[in-house]
Amino acid sequence: MRFWTIVWASVLTAGCGATAELRELEEFSLRPGEGPAEDHPRVREARLRAEAALARARGAAALDDPMLFFRAEGVPIRTPGAFGQDEWNAAGLSQSVPLFKLGPREEAAAAEARRLREDYLRTRLEVGAELRRTAAEHYEATREAEIRARHREILSAMAEAAEAKYRAGRVSQQDVLQARLEEAEAQALRAEAEARRREARAAWRDLAGRDEAPPEPAPPPALPALERLWASAAERHPALLARRAAVRRAEAARTLAARERWVPDLSFDLMYMQMPDAPDGWGGTVGFTLPWFSPRRRAEVEAAERELEAERRALEAEERAVRRDLEAAYARARAALERRAIYEETLLPRARQALEGARAGYELDRIDFLRLLEAERALLSAELERVRAEAQAASAWADLERAAGGPIGGGAP
Repeated sequence: MRFWTIVWASVLTAGCGATAELRELEEFSLRPGEGPAEDHPRVREARLRAEAALARARGAAALDDPMLFFRAEGVPIRTPGAFGQDEWNAAGLSQSVPLFKLGPREEAAAAEARRLREDYLRTRLEVGAELRRTAAEHYEATREAEIRARHREILSAMAEAAEAKYRAGRVSQQDVLQARLEEAEAQALRAEAEARRREARAAWRDLAGRDEAPPEPAPPPALPALERLWASAAERHPALLARRAAVRRAEAARTLAARERWVPDLSFDLMYMQMPDAPDGWGGTVGFTLPWFSPRRRAEVEAAERELEAERRALEAEERAVRRDLEAAYARARAALERRAIYEETLLPRARQALEGARAGYELDRIDFLRLLEAERALLSAELERVRAEAQAASAWADLERAAGGPIGGGAP
């Protein structure tokens, strides 16, 4: 009686260690993905692989298929098909039960499903960052085209002013020609910016699978402390969570290998027997494997130990890589935010004031046309650099959130 209690205990408690994790993975699989990144083929592929691993994990603790068998004993050799002359025959079922091994199998399968789920989240995070960088490029090209169109109008007005002064004999024709040349160049550069805008929109359509204009990036919030970001990344970054799941999978595999070496598997069968000279009856057999003498089992334990140690080292390497990537992305984001602030708060206002002063001076013949043109070029450069700084800040923020493992402060563009 104690023997069968042990057998059923090993079967019934097989999946207790992985039930909670499987339930969480089941709930996650029922939630649809959100955002344009979810439509990308790489993201869909990663999600389907995670769902496939979850489906395998659901049956990891199941027993092997039972076997239905028919058996005949004592059939004469001279008449091998004469089953009616046999001494007895039987029909029955047989089943094998791996004692105390179903639990580790399910834990390993659940950990693998978790690892692939985190791989899916990491892929979605990377594609999302790529989408936001593409949206930033589209924003930069769109704003550049608008700025160059506006400055073309400014140059046109400057050319008209130069023509008026030329007709009055106050300046040479060189001022008029220079103004028209600058106006034509502005038109050509605007066309180049429009071409880059169309390229960025095509890239967005390819990534998002949607024929729509990319959203404009929102201003990133204040930059948190680096240590705070690292503490958050250590808990939620999909790359780290995937590596930790791989360690748990290797631990379960090591446990399974150890039990395969020391704990035998049980097999039993029950059969209904018919005998010509005796009443019908039943019979059964119980058997055990003998794993203690197998060199393969010892080799599997050693291999599982090495695999576990390798996964632990891989986790350490991933932690260093994530930390290094986060620090680099943090430095880029801080530099981009500082550059944007300098152009918005200092350089751009001063360039506007300088152009206004140059216009007034040119009207009063206090400065020549080249100095006016230099002031206009300085304003154009400041406005273009401000837009580039905004786009670079949005792109750097997308990289920072990717490196941090998710949104930062709820201010993702």
